[in-house]
Amino acid sequence: EVEAFAEQFHGSLAFVGDVSTGISDIGPIPFEQSFPLVGLHANTLNTILTENFLDHLDTEYFLALVLLLAVLMIYFSYRFSSVMYTISSALLLILCIVGGCTLFIYGNAIVSLIYPALSIVFSTSTVLTYRYITEEKEKEQLRARFESYFPPAVVKQMLENPDSRMTRPMSREITIMF
Repeated sequence: EVEAFAEQFHGSLAFVGDVSTGISDIGPIPFEQSFPLVGLHANTLNTILTENFLDHLDTEYFLALVLLLAVLMIYFSYRFSSVMYTISSALLLILCIVGGCTLFIYGNAIVSLIYPALSIVFSTSTVLTYRYITEEKEKEQLRARFESYFPPAVVKQMLENPDSRMTRPMSREITIMF
């Protein structure tokens, strides 16, 4: 029986370790609190033999990714309303995280997700804050301009619905009788 065992595993590498309860060859790994460290050594050897190493994403690709994110954020800020801008930024953030995880799992590449994620969050909050401040200023200017000419209900309607026809100048032919 020993000869059959030796013949079957001839030329193979084997790790032998004691994994019984109470021994000290058990330690934490990122995904498990108590893992037999002989398994860690086997995984390390497997990585070396298969040459399946992790590598950082090249600087050129990372800079291209950051530049693409910046261009998209600028495009979104000019093209979309505040709500759509927030939604598109959130989707871009999710896409960035999923893309980084996909590159890690399938491409063996380590991608720094902190800087792109923080830049998306920071630029979104900055643009939304700027829009809120300028919108409030515009509403106050519009209120001051029209309160002396229109009843308060009309001014309120104009402020609540700025895209209505009431806030844009228009030319019409009308007849007024005195």
